[in-house]
Formats: sequence, C-alpha cells, structure tokens
Amino acid sequence: SDVCSSDLMGQAWTITAYVRRGNHQWVEFGDAGHSSWHSSTFDVLNGVVGTTHGSVTAASIVSAAGERFPDGTVVPAGWWKLTVSLVTSSAANLRPMIGFCANSASFANGYAGAGTEYVDSDAWQAEQRAYATSYCDGSLGDG
Repeated sequence: SDVCSSDLMGQAWTITAYVRRGNHQWVEFGDAGHSSWHSSTFDVLNGVVGTTHGSVTAASIVSAAGERFPDGTVVPAGWWKLTVSLVTSSAANLRPMIGFCANSASFANGYAGAGTEYVDSDAWQAEQRAYATSYCDGSLGDG
C-alpha cells in the first residue's frame, strides 16, 4: 500500500522484504511511486544484486535462513532478505513494489513475461530512514 504524504521529497526511505524464488530468477524491488522508479534488480536464485535505478543509495540481498518470520516460525533455506535504501525525488506516494525482469539490467515495467511467473514474499517493511532496522510487526505491545 502507499505511504501518503505531501512532503516526501528528499526523504530517506528503506524498504525490506523476505522473498523466495518461485519459477523466475530476476526481480526488481523498490519504490514505484515517483516519476522514476527507485529500485534495484536482484537474482533470487543466486543471491546477487544487479543494477540500481533512480536514487537508490544502497541495495542488498542476504540469506534469511534461520531468521524468524513475523509469526515466529524459522525462515527456511531459499528465502532472501531484500533491502533497498533510497532518497525520494518528488512529492509523491511511496509505493513499495516487486516485479519480474529479464536480467540484471532490465526494468520490470518493460518485461512482458509469460504470465505464469511468481515469487513468494513476506514481512514487507518501509522505514523513513536511510537504513533497515529489525522487522517490526506493527503491534504496540501489551504494556
């Protein structure tokens, strides 16, 4: 969903999600809410960062195996934690997105695909800061 604000211009954001390869190797992950996307491509088969687009300041992919999903279950092998940090370039909504792409240098919005591609994703988080913190489930606690 969108993070709506009239003054997002020039703000640092970090978007994180857990992703597991389905039947497609390359994905584009980041923000699609501005006139130019701020994103990076990722190889979710081999754990490689591809090309960054827009005002991405950092992009990483690390194995998430052994971490915990929001429900407390242990993340099994094959899951990656994708992180993109960016600085917004216009006053528009932040729209975290993931899409398929042909290779490390392509954009998801130019990929026609077969219509059967998929990846699994979980625990998306957008933070108004230049780096990722631990996953927060959004609850206010019990105290």
